[in-house]
Amino acid sequence: MLQMKSSCPKKKCSEKHLDRLWSSAVRNIADGRCQYCGGIGYHAHHLVNRWHKSTRWHVANGVYVCAYCHNLMHKYPELSERYFVGKHGQGAWDELRELSNTVFRGNTDEIETNLSRFQR
Repeated sequence: MLQMKSSCPKKKCSEKHLDRLWSSAVRNIADGRCQYCGGIGYHAHHLVNRWHKSTRWHVANGVYVCAYCHNLMHKYPELSERYFVGKHGQGAWDELRELSNTVFRGNTDEIETNLSRFQR
């Protein structure tokens, strides 16, 4: 029997799946509105860069924004910190940054279960 080869490694596919769940969770928490200006949101933006696996799928590391605010946050990264600190406080920002610098020991099933709590 001919076996089909997956178009992406299992790890990458599960990361894409978790990325979609994370994006959907961030959108649902924001009720589809830009959390920066209040307009209609279109993008789930990582406040701490997504290449930090230990915070990549943490909903507190996300903000749902419109295209304009998303571009601003990339152009002026300090806006991400200012937004988070204004909402959660400096201590929470410091904890998120510290967590982002730890070794990722996540379990994809556990992450998926956590993100599923925010799905509608």
